[in-house]
Parts: sequence; structure tokens; C-alpha cells
Amino acid sequence: MEIYRLDAETAHRGNFELFKNLVRPVSSSYALATAYWKGEQGPAGVLWEALVDLPVTLDEAISF
Repeated sequence: MEIYRLDAETAHRGNFELFKNLVRPVSSSYALATAYWKGEQGPAGVLWEALVDLPVTLDEAISF
């Protein structure tokens, strides 16, 4: 598996861990989804994801 550094503009950054808890009552799920779209950490662990605008350029492979 390879990971690449990208050159792109970030359109949104949200905590994807919030989606693990969306099998709750609608009012709780709504609060979690709102936290995601506001870019807040919320009451979950952290797994940040970045949604980016096109165009995207591959910059370099990252070794780990």
C-alpha cells in the first residue's frame, strides 16, 4: 500500500469517527452529523478526513 501527499485545496475537514455512532435516535444522529459538517471533533475518537476540490495533483509517495 502506498500513501501519497497531495497538492489540493481542502474543501472540508470532518471527523469520520462520528459516523460510527449514527445508529442512534434521529436527534442524536443529527447532532453527530452537524458536528461533522461543522468540522468539530464531537464526542468520538478522531479520524480526520479531508474532502478536497479538484484538481488534485499527486506530490510524492510517503514512506512509513
